[in-house]
Amino acid sequence: MFDRLLEAAKSIEVQGDRASAMAHIAAAEAEAGNPRKALKIVTLIDHSGYRGIALCNVAVAQAKAGDLPHALQTARSIQESKRRANALYDIGTLQIEAGRMAVIAEIAGDIDSKYGGVHASLQRNIAAAHAKAGDFTVALEIANRIDHPWYWHRAQALGRIAGVQYKTDKPTVAATTLQSAVDAADIIGSSRYREHFIMSLAIARNLVLEDIVASQVDAGNFRGARDIVKLQKYPNKSLICGCPGQGGTVCRRA
Repeated sequence: MFDRLLEAAKSIEVQGDRASAMAHIAAAEAEAGNPRKALKIVTLIDHSGYRGIALCNVAVAQAKAGDLPHALQTARSIQESKRRANALYDIGTLQIEAGRMAVIAEIAGDIDSKYGGVHASLQRNIAAAHAKAGDFTVALEIANRIDHPWYWHRAQALGRIAGVQYKTDKPTVAATTLQSAVDAADIIGSSRYREHFIMSLAIARNLVLEDIVASQVDAGNFRGARDIVKLQKYPNKSLICGCPGQGGTVCRRA
């Protein structure tokens, strides 16, 4: 399909430009449903970086086409470990989106341990997928096992699980999970990321608590509403009415 373009690419004198053009053609062949032809083109690329890029694109195209065994074979053939890890991450994400959870552990296990962030990102997505499927126990187990040094992947995973819990009418459970996410964010190594995650997760938690307070008030359980208000640790979204003369009584917000 791309024979003429390939011949033109071969004639490019500058190595990097030639390799880049051939990598794009290989990717196009793979996306057009011709992975074997794409892999033959890859063998002609005389630049390791662009060859790795081409193999990554071919592997992802194979995975999108449902050919997981060959996709993994192609990904594992990538010599550059970081690019191989990224290819495996993309393939794993596609399997999660398709609901093929049984193969994820194998894919995650293939990611080089020195790229813990890539592995943690995949684990975060796996946890979120289990939550969407309603399996909150497994989702929380996976999230709490995420052990990347900066920990924001764990905080993100717990935040996503809480979001699903909230949408499935489990606000109290969601508030507890969000507090776990805040606790995870509190040990993020980077102060910049730590402050960002703590603030956003705390706000989310307070909004969930606000809904719980409202439901307690609707049910006439004012003492229960006050008890929930006391759980608030970050005052960005106050649940206490500040109206003059009301002395901080609990009220519904418009």
